[in-house]
Amino acid sequence: MSHNDWKTRGMRSKGRRRGWGWPRPCRVCGREFTPVRNDALTCSSTCRQHRHRGGDLAYLARPGLTAKEKRERRKWHDAIAEDIRAQKIEKAAKLKRRELNRQRRQERRAIEALGRAELERLRESGDYDAVVGGSGGA
Repeated sequence: MSHNDWKTRGMRSKGRRRGWGWPRPCRVCGREFTPVRNDALTCSSTCRQHRHRGGDLAYLARPGLTAKEKRERRKWHDAIAEDIRAQKIEKAAKLKRRELNRQRRQERRAIEALGRAELERLRESGDYDAVVGGSGGA
């Protein structure tokens, strides 16, 4: 069998975990689902549309849950949303660190290629960005 055979691919992927860890409740219908993306709040595109049209936490308005259960579910949804926000902030900080490191590497390469004195002269003349290729550590 070749590596492109669909049976082989299916067998290899069975050992992998799908989704982002723990199951979470859908914000619209309340069903538990395992999200494919780490920032997913709804289980399907139908629920995503319903939420966009004002149906967020709609399942809590239906009868069948006590007031205490509704409060607990709201807290659970708030905790999930806060966790997603924290992950996004962490990812943005990571991307910023990567960009700064990339700029530092570019500057080091320019220093190695040109020498420190030539680089300072380029900074003063305004041609620094054209040579280094970045924003100049700004």
